[in-house]
Amino acid sequence: MMGDNFRITPRLILFLLILFSPLSYAQEIHLVDSAGSPRDDATKEVCNQVIRNIYDEILKSKGQYQELSDFDERVLFKNQYGITSIVYQYKDPRAKPQDPYEFRIIIVGMDDKPYQYPGFEAQHYGFPVLNLRISSFIRRNTRVAQHFDIDKPINKNNEILYEYQQQFLPFQVVLKSPKDTFKVGERIEFEVIIKNRTQKSFKVKNLGEESLFFTIDHKEWGTKPSSPSQNSGKEVVIDPQGAISRGFKGDSFETPRDIEILCTYNAAYKGILPFGSLKIKIVK
Repeated sequence: MMGDNFRITPRLILFLLILFSPLSYAQEIHLVDSAGSPRDDATKEVCNQVIRNIYDEILKSKGQYQELSDFDERVLFKNQYGITSIVYQYKDPRAKPQDPYEFRIIIVGMDDKPYQYPGFEAQHYGFPVLNLRISSFIRRNTRVAQHFDIDKPINKNNEILYEYQQQFLPFQVVLKSPKDTFKVGERIEFEVIIKNRTQKSFKVKNLGEESLFFTIDHKEWGTKPSSPSQNSGKEVVIDPQGAISRGFKGDSFETPRDIEILCTYNAAYKGILPFGSLKIKIVK
């Protein structure tokens, strides 16, 4: 995420955790571009769903905020890629006509010239693997307070694009466990598999604390290998369409709960790290 301003989001928290972990020096993978783009039909469909979700979230809040009084289907427009945009303006009767409350939410290509709207606050959320970004612009009425937080529906739904771009990364991270239920106090056993989606061989760091980072609820989760590595060296070659794997044991839990393990692999493509997840249940 980048821009004039930014907010703390779950993915940003994860990025900061990784930044100060052994994964802070990620291996960058170089590959002929095979990523999505705003012109790709499947990507366009996902983008339209994201904007529609943001629209629905704002519409739900309409009755709570005067500045959203005029918000309806008329705010939806198509841009040059055929992706829906939101362009909204509210002229507060308490304010001067030339001082409206406005916001715009658009999805455009990363290489497109940045839009400039004088007097607007701008935020940009980049998805480099997809070669696109979500940009939001807001102009607040300087005489009348507005209370609606436009960032909340955007932050909630940009996670969809963040996860969607994972399918275009060279590596897929898969987590498997022999069972989906563990008892309180029982260490969590699971396997991490890194699959090479490409027709190219890669020399990468072996699976261990220097290449894998585990979190639960955006907090670092302690693990140890439970099986020897397939290769004793610090680096290993993943063949085209091949895979490497290793077993791990994670810290136990003292109370029943549902958890989701998030595993990030230290091999970035266009600055994005691949991740996989595993949901399990802790019972008495």
